[in-house]
Amino acid sequence: MKEFTNVNEILDFAIAREQDAVDFYNRLVGNARNNDMRQIFE
Repeated sequence: MKEFTNVNEILDFAIAREQDAVDFYNRLVGNARNNDMRQIFE
């Protein structure tokens, strides 16, 4: 894992991981087979 040298690098990393999570769940929403699954992922 990358060593961080300042707070901005930590925040950039955290924001990028959060965006990855949002993208992941948005893909799940798009592939959901029914409204119940869609609501859970949203």
